[in-house]
Amino acid sequence: DAKVTCPVFKHIEYSQALHIVRRYLPIDEEECVELAALQVLVDYGPNVQPESGFLAVDVLRYIPQQVVQRSVKTRDDVFRVECDILLRLNRLWEGHITVETAKNMYMDAVRRSGLYGCVFYEDVEPVDVYEELPRNLAIGVNEWGVHILDANPGGSEKRHLMTFDYYDVKKWTTSSTQLALHLGSVNDRVKFVFSMPAGKRKEAANFMKVYVSIQASRPNLTSTLDLGGETGGSSLALPGLVEPEEAVV
Repeated sequence: DAKVTCPVFKHIEYSQALHIVRRYLPIDEEECVELAALQVLVDYGPNVQPESGFLAVDVLRYIPQQVVQRSVKTRDDVFRVECDILLRLNRLWEGHITVETAKNMYMDAVRRSGLYGCVFYEDVEPVDVYEELPRNLAIGVNEWGVHILDANPGGSEKRHLMTFDYYDVKKWTTSSTQLALHLGSVNDRVKFVFSMPAGKRKEAANFMKVYVSIQASRPNLTSTLDLGGETGGSSLALPGLVEPEEAVV
């Protein structure tokens, strides 16, 4: 839970935050301007004014494609957003914000998203699900659960559809091409089955195991876990974890 302090790892975390914003994080134009101003400060340094038109040269470096398609479609739009970014940048200069502080502010903003820290898997399709879902999905796995997103092949925005936290997921099973999440009690269980690219379902299951282990090791959680009295226990069973089952789903 501690923040990263090593400069090398902090830069890696910052780069990952940039990637999440560009590809997956749902943000509006105002939030985008705030983050872009911090990114410009990191790129150019404090009190360094970018050349006029810098945004038009590489708009997708600072503005996620989903925002571009939604509200930054013309040259006038790009100019307007560039002016907004520079105004915000000037306020950061007035606050004597350093490059390292700007990185921290950027990461703090992105950390507030439930998708922060996800490993994402694309080219996912629903096979057997409890409710209707789009045919093209992305799955994100992080410390807080399994997140299902609409991959939206006709556009760029990855729309969040649902999240299963690790209290919901009683167990998971895998096959050569599929990942199944088993939710609910033994008498009222719901199963979501997804088709995933070769090798990815095993990797996703292993990440889930790691994150469940982290959750289960926290002292403030171990005394409140619902073990359910089932064979094998819940996915948060203590002291040992239930191994993901290798089975055809």
